[in-house]
Amino acid sequence: MAVYFFNQYMELCFTVPETAIVSSDQESTLGGLITHETEVIEQDGLKDMAYFGLKDPLDRSNFVVYKITMTKSDDGKTRTFQGIHKFFDDLKGGYIKDRRPSGNISLALSIILQDTGWDLLAYDVTKKASLNMYYVSKITAFWDLQKASEFDFIPRINFSNGKIINQTLLVSDKIMQDNGRLFSESDKLVELIDESDKADIYTAFVGLGKGEEKYDSKGEATGGYGRKINFSDVEWAIANKDPVDKPIGQEYVEIKEATEAYGYKGLIPRIGLVDFSDCEDKTELLKLTYEYAKNNARPKKQFKATIIEPNHIALGERVRVKSKDREIAYETRVFKVKRSFLNPQIQTIEFGDNLTPTSADRFMRIEREERKKEERIGESLGEVRKGILESWKNDDAYNYEFDRSNTYGLPGGYYSFDKPVDQNPTKVIGISAGRLIIANSKLSDGSWNFTTFGTGEGFSADLIRSGTLIADLVKAGVLSDKAANNYWDMENGSISIGGGALSYSKEEGFKVKIVDDLRSDLNKKTTDLRNDVDTAIENKADKAHIISEINASREGISISGDRITLTGSTEVRGDFKVAGSALFGTINAQYIDVDNLNANNINRGVLGRGVNNGSCSLPEGGSAYLSGRGTNFDTGSSRFRFIYDSGSYQNTFLVDGRITAEPISGQHMAFQSGGLYVGANGGSLTINPGSYGVNFQASGPCMFDNRISCSGLSIGSARLTEADINKLHNL
Repeated sequence: MAVYFFNQYMELCFTVPETAIVSSDQESTLGGLITHETEVIEQDGLKDMAYFGLKDPLDRSNFVVYKITMTKSDDGKTRTFQGIHKFFDDLKGGYIKDRRPSGNISLALSIILQDTGWDLLAYDVTKKASLNMYYVSKITAFWDLQKASEFDFIPRINFSNGKIINQTLLVSDKIMQDNGRLFSESDKLVELIDESDKADIYTAFVGLGKGEEKYDSKGEATGGYGRKINFSDVEWAIANKDPVDKPIGQEYVEIKEATEAYGYKGLIPRIGLVDFSDCEDKTELLKLTYEYAKNNARPKKQFKATIIEPNHIALGERVRVKSKDREIAYETRVFKVKRSFLNPQIQTIEFGDNLTPTSADRFMRIEREERKKEERIGESLGEVRKGILESWKNDDAYNYEFDRSNTYGLPGGYYSFDKPVDQNPTKVIGISAGRLIIANSKLSDGSWNFTTFGTGEGFSADLIRSGTLIADLVKAGVLSDKAANNYWDMENGSISIGGGALSYSKEEGFKVKIVDDLRSDLNKKTTDLRNDVDTAIENKADKAHIISEINASREGISISGDRITLTGSTEVRGDFKVAGSALFGTINAQYIDVDNLNANNINRGVLGRGVNNGSCSLPEGGSAYLSGRGTNFDTGSSRFRFIYDSGSYQNTFLVDGRITAEPISGQHMAFQSGGLYVGANGGSLTINPGSYGVNFQASGPCMFDNRISCSGLSIGSARLTEADINKLHNL
């Protein structure tokens, strides 16, 4: 015997002889995993190996290769390796995208084994199954198929000259030898590992066969099936050398010895149901039901025994167990074998009822968890619907009609289970007394955990999945997503969106987290700025506390206050705009552009052209005018120049006070009105416009130093000509 070690490419690297092997134990489970642990003398390079293999000492034609799952060395002298059969590791590495084989399972097996390096060597499975393989690893698909069909399998490897020649899989309904082994529960070598509760024991069974095919009015098969056949009209009698008495009309077959031990008071049997969906013959159905009852009308027990046997005790081997408290021997199978490859005759076997989770179940659970982590395929409503639909198409249903006196504690009605009712089903739909009840699990006490109910008043359920929900009225407590990041509490009105990014409650009102964060940050910055300003004020902004520069954003700087005082010279580069009713104080600027200037006093500078409003027009070119009911000029100077030529006698220039007029150099001074020239020197002269002319009134002498020329002059009723005036002049 030797242990062969291979690298990840299955290249042979080390061969450890039997003299360097400390231990080497294999454990295999019926319909489950095959594992191995071996301990060898340590040597350099062993810890880097990926596989190890051995020849089966009781079947030299079979070479067993294991994928190393763990290696350790406690003392540095030896190294221990744990491994799982290469078959399971090869299937773990691939996946199936979307396949739905149904019927004979050979098609499903060929899909699973494709591109794995494994071939189907022998196939002998009669049970059919349908499988929905959608983005699933090949190892998971294999376990699902094995669970649905309950087939046995044996992987075999042919190894020669340091290389694997081929890898094949043998599959069968029952890989079962019968060497006539009999074990007694009272045998000291037999150890009871586990025992089920006796309350679950049935001592009689109703057998249900294939449903009767339906035909239409023309006698043609419709493809549907009606009620399942039973054996109520088949008679058995011990007097006729039948195993038990079963009169006509009785729907169950009873194991009376079991009823005496485990039945109800008054020797009333506990009746269970068992389904043989492929059986079409009523007599054959009775035989199958009796064999099932004989082997199952007892407590479930799991045993272990260590025996010395030179031949290999095969998985699935048929053995018989004699009860220690009853004269009944029932048949069962070996479901686990553990043996040493160094001492192959010493074999520890487990048989009876496997009451512990199988290694395959544990492997599947771990595999599925890893798959969820790696693939992270989100579950959508469409996928849920699809899965339910496929499950509905592929799973078998076990339907029963119970009366009020049934032994399962259920109200009378129609029930559909996912397994035969006596095989611990986990799902049920019941219709009873106008009600629909559904459960997908059981409680710790074994009773059904009903979570969905339907009556004429409506449905009540822990979970309802829906695409579009249309309703006149929806009464709800809390509407929420799965993670509760978004919810609406209909009772108190509280709302939360985005994990509290937007929320509302009666106590706090609406809150926007990002705004609150910004507000908090702004408040902090404002507080810091206020503290800086307060510090500057306290220090009176002396030379050590002068703000030399304020850098603003594009939005500018806003300074608000009831009273802001700027002391000293203030220079504005750019436009200076004042919003409000007034700007008080003095502005000294080279240029001020305003829409409206309202001033009590303009006392300095030049009022130039380019002014235009309702009262004053001083344009760049053309006529200039001052208008209004009254215009006052207080120049504060000794000289004022006024040029007025309106072309109309309707305007008035009123001067309150004295006007001193000086002639322009080279010209005479004139008051012009319709061709009248008046000159005065000293004294005072009043010129008043009248209805028909101009009146001259003087408080003193009125002298005309120059010639008065006119075409005619009227004094009273007399009219004087120019000659008359000349005569007066000569006087």
